[in-house]
Amino acid sequence: MDVTVMAVTDARYLDRSRWDDVNTAELRAWTTRSRDREAGASSSRVEVAAGQSFAPAVPERYWHQTCYMFPPQPCPPNNMDVFGGRRLRGSAYGRGLLDVRRDLRAGGLDGRIRLVAAGTLGGTRVPLQRRIFLGGADPYATFANPFLRSRGALLARDGTHYTAPGGAGLRGYAADASATWVVALNAEAGLRLLERPRRRLFSAITLAAFADVALLERAALGGPGAADAGLGIRAAHRIGPTRFVTRVDLPVLVSRPAAAVAGAAGDGAFKFRWVWSLEEAF
Repeated sequence: MDVTVMAVTDARYLDRSRWDDVNTAELRAWTTRSRDREAGASSSRVEVAAGQSFAPAVPERYWHQTCYMFPPQPCPPNNMDVFGGRRLRGSAYGRGLLDVRRDLRAGGLDGRIRLVAAGTLGGTRVPLQRRIFLGGADPYATFANPFLRSRGALLARDGTHYTAPGGAGLRGYAADASATWVVALNAEAGLRLLERPRRRLFSAITLAAFADVALLERAALGGPGAADAGLGIRAAHRIGPTRFVTRVDLPVLVSRPAAAVAGAAGDGAFKFRWVWSLEEAF
């Protein structure tokens, strides 16, 4: 178990589609179990957390002025706009997570399955950063990564389409799509096209087909469910003792296109979309 206190000292640092300008203190406990078998590995994780949000207001020095005058003059009070529009009163909230995974291998095929059920207690009082994110990891999970944690970070910019694994794991959905609860199934099957264990730059290349499906609150995306499917490619690398994977996924089918990666009103379910990562999807 651990205790995390997250304090916001400069709201301009935050991606306001994923963070509220509130501080949080959270007590979290979890247990994990894993097994390595000849036919495939399996793991499970159960996590619960209780938190408290506090100090919700953006300090006045971080307000921005919406008026433009020449020569420069102070803006009238009615033209001042708070940096971000959502304010919360301090309140308690809760979170829970069940994550079960299984890897399978048969000949040249690799299969992976993940079942996740996660939710929050507290309704609209739960800060954005503690909701369940559909397309990948939540802001707490990515905070330790300087390339992802802040607005404008290298891998968090618009058009980058980088996805950090986690959350509901719906690969075709935008990084800021979230819900108060979700039950999701992620599945992936890969065909190894190349396998050269002694090579460093490209030790393996795999072609993958994937599908993700989820049940969630109707208010999140305008309906009780969401799904995606597509193809992807993975390349395994090794630099010194460090091994990692470059993953590119093409979620060409998305059931809620307005909430998809680079989605917009009027998009169809079928569209060329792409996301990438330096980690496996799960």
